[in-house]
Amino acid sequence: MSSLHLGRILRSLLAASAGGGLLAACGGAVEAPIDEDPSATDPTTSTPTRPSTTPPDAGLPVDAGRDASKQQPDAHIPDVNVSETTVITTCHSGQTDPSPLFCCADPRSPGCAPSPGGDACALDCITVCEKIAPGSSVNFRNCYWTGTGASAKIGYLCGSCGVGRVPGDTTPCDRGANVAERLAMQAYYEAASVVAFERLAASLEAAGAPRDLVASARTAAGDERRHAETFARLAGDRGACVSWPAHDEANPSLFDLALENASEGCVRETYGALLTLHQAQHAADPEVRAAFQQVARDEIEHAAFSWRLASWLSDRLTVDERIAVRSAHASARRALRPASGMDAVDLALGLPSGAAGAALYANLWVALPDDCMTHAMAA
Repeated sequence: MSSLHLGRILRSLLAASAGGGLLAACGGAVEAPIDEDPSATDPTTSTPTRPSTTPPDAGLPVDAGRDASKQQPDAHIPDVNVSETTVITTCHSGQTDPSPLFCCADPRSPGCAPSPGGDACALDCITVCEKIAPGSSVNFRNCYWTGTGASAKIGYLCGSCGVGRVPGDTTPCDRGANVAERLAMQAYYEAASVVAFERLAASLEAAGAPRDLVASARTAAGDERRHAETFARLAGDRGACVSWPAHDEANPSLFDLALENASEGCVRETYGALLTLHQAQHAADPEVRAAFQQVARDEIEHAAFSWRLASWLSDRLTVDERIAVRSAHASARRALRPASGMDAVDLALGLPSGAAGAALYANLWVALPDDCMTHAMAA
């Protein structure tokens, strides 16, 4: 998918939302005007942002692991009564040992994260997140298998997890209570995205990927560095202190990259592009609004790159790996949804509220293909 085509889709969704336009319920065109050149008529061409609910975005490896029902329960995981939890405002990501507690009673239920194959069970991500971080399951959640055999683990993202490429080893950053602190958090996760794209570029180069894909990843890393500097300046000017993430070295396989790209690129970055376009139009502070406008085109490029990359990676995977990647993509679509804990600071930063955010998210998947691997990027 070209950035021009994706930009048209995202801008059309916002135009339809603002003007009362509708999307066909089960697919079809957006009933809203589409500019031939988004950049020529609107300075707010879209960009994925980590909304004010932004957190670490892990590379989502979904792999066939051992059947968790055959494992011993993790003695370090406390029992939690979900009804008694309070909503948490940070993102928790990482891995935990398999446990029968994490297997779905009915793998066909809508809330289950499907098994990618082998002898791994379907995961009940609500239970996983409530055991790891009580109160986190009411916001974003995604669970997946990583590793095989004796090294099988269950990976998780739970809580106020926003959108965009953030390495799984990123330490969570507090959400903050005011505009300055959330701009500082934005800067933190933009900086984490620098690492994600640098790792991606190095892995693609080592795998002999086409030069244009490697170059796109490196360009994206540079873009994210500028974004981090922009939001750090805005946060500092408003009195917040900005911290920077630290990371270990990592050498992901092509399969790991494909899993990460399906979830974080084709889903999370794409939705993030839509959110940032909304923020570029609706943020209360003119200087903040201008900042989102400046990074908008970069972020559309990053999301479009994710869809192109999906096609190249797909051709280099086994049949079972492709099934796992499609499962990761579908799971991420179900898991990522507008945050439930919107507040006045979110609205000041231009994020859509309530029904508006839910409608934008639902309509996004009406307008886009349901499989990032088989619908690479034609237009």
